[in-house]
Amino acid sequence: MKTLGADRWSSHRPLCPVICLAGALAIASLISSPGLAADGPAAAALTVRFIGLKTSQGAVMVALYNSEAAYENSGTASEAATRTVKLEIKDGAAVTKIADLAPGQYAIKAFHDLNGDAKLNTNLFGIPTEPVGFSNDAPVHMHAPSWKETVFVVRAGDNAISIHID
Repeated sequence: MKTLGADRWSSHRPLCPVICLAGALAIASLISSPGLAADGPAAAALTVRFIGLKTSQGAVMVALYNSEAAYENSGTASEAATRTVKLEIKDGAAVTKIADLAPGQYAIKAFHDLNGDAKLNTNLFGIPTEPVGFSNDAPVHMHAPSWKETVFVVRAGDNAISIHID
């Protein structure tokens, strides 16, 4: 016994995989579009220029933090940092571009590692003996500046800041 209309659909069955594939590709292209990614917001990049370096000796050691807890609890260590960078100094300045950051709040601690030991050297009282710098050019008093003094916003796309190392 023949089902009414079955022949009409059987001739179109080979098109079903093509239509399904086209639909899947259209959905995939929407998901992979910038700004619509399912895994989060568009990436950001941050260019940081360190200026005021007195000598080209050594390197600038940079630690970027993305939370107050990580920043405040890091002391002179960089284990809690989101990213760390060691920069070469040229003509009294050092520049880095940190890519693939999530937009959000960040803070930077940096120091001029004069002796190349990759550590912030301090005196007996814990006061740095190597030049330091912080985002927002936050001043150093009797302690390192707080997160609130150093925090800045990184937006999707390219961002740039400058930091003096004294």
